[in-house]
Amino acid sequence: MSGEAILHASLIARQYRHHWHGVLLFGPSGAGKSHLALKAVQAGWRLVADDRVLVWTEQASAYGRAPDPLSGLIEVRGLGVIKAPAPVLAFCQIRLTALLSPAKAAERWPDARYETVAGLKIAALTLDPFCELSLSKLSLALEHLPVGE
Repeated sequence: MSGEAILHASLIARQYRHHWHGVLLFGPSGAGKSHLALKAVQAGWRLVADDRVLVWTEQASAYGRAPDPLSGLIEVRGLGVIKAPAPVLAFCQIRLTALLSPAKAAERWPDARYETVAGLKIAALTLDPFCELSLSKLSLALEHLPVGE
């Protein structure tokens, strides 16, 4: 296992092919990380970490979890930091990253993009977290990742 690092991001996970696949959500404060995480939890995804993610590598894969003081908590604008409204996942493999950019027009035919997380290249996309189809797009992106990636 490599050294751990804390990222300003949120981590959500969806079960697919009998494994939990994590999506690391990046963006500045107010970009919609917690908003999308809450929307995901309400749609059956699991929250792993909100606002801060502890990442590490193991056997050529990146993993993430919440720092202990933030485990099981989510920030909901207008309510503050509260207990997550559904069971959380202790950790998961990070399979995809999403740079959140509200109201940014997505490219029709984007080239493959990657972000470096804990020294590893992870598939990346840009996403409007307030778009009605944001979770559908994340699900499709996860389903279309190569199996070995």
